[in-house]
Parts: sequence; C-alpha cells; structure tokens
Amino acid sequence: EEMVVLEEEEVEEEEEKAREIKRLRGELELTRSIVEELQEGAEQRRVVMEGALAEATVREKNVREQSAEMATELQRERDRLQREKDELQRERAARETVEIEALGMVDAKVRRSAWLEMELQKATENVAALDATTREKIMGLSQDATQEDL
Repeated sequence: EEMVVLEEEEVEEEEEKAREIKRLRGELELTRSIVEELQEGAEQRRVVMEGALAEATVREKNVREQSAEMATELQRERDRLQREKDELQRERAARETVEIEALGMVDAKVRRSAWLEMELQKATENVAALDATTREKIMGLSQDATQEDL
C-alpha cells in the first residue's frame, strides 16, 4: 500500500511539474510576443526618425544655400552702391573743382567738406538700411525653416 501511495504522490508531483512547465512555456511565449512587438515598434520609430532627420538635413542645406545666395547678392549690391558712390564723388568733385575756381579756394573747400560729410552720411545710412533689410530676410528664412522643422 505504501508503494501505491508513493507512486500516486510521484504521479501527482510529475503532473504538477508538467502543469508548471506548461504555465512557464505560456509565460515565455507571451514574453517573446511582447518583445517582438516592442522591437517592431522601435524599428518603426527609428525609420521615422531617420526620415525626419534626412528631411531636416535637406531643409538645412536649402536654407544655407539660400543664405549664401543672399550674402552674395548683398555683396554685389554693396559693390554696386560703392561704385555708384565713387562715381558720384568723382562727378561732384569735378563740379566742385569748377566751383572752387569760380568762388575761390576757401569758400569751395568749406562747401566741399560739408557736402562730403552729407554724402558719407547718406551712403552710411543706405548701407545700414540695406544691411538691416538683408538681416530681416535672412532671419525670416531661418524662422521659416525652423517652423517647418517643428
């Protein structure tokens, strides 16, 4: 009889072990499934982030190119204004030379000095206005690109 009881206990233990193994296998399968879903989600997020990074890189490149073009355009405009200013100064100087001869050296020198100061002030204001306008354009482009990134 003791043998029968021992065999029954052994069978019961084996059945309990089998149930525990089955439960653990179920938990393992569930864990694997969750890990796979997490990995798929992470991969999708990585792909989305890489796409967003590539897009932002292209936009940054475009903004840099536009900024470089604007800087080149600004330099050309400055050069053109400087040439016009130089030409204006030559023309005025030629006219003033005639005036100097007609009005006398002292009177003409006083007027020429005042005129040169005014022209210099005008040219300085024109360059400052052009710089401010260009900065506003560049800031506008940078803000546009930043808003697109967001």
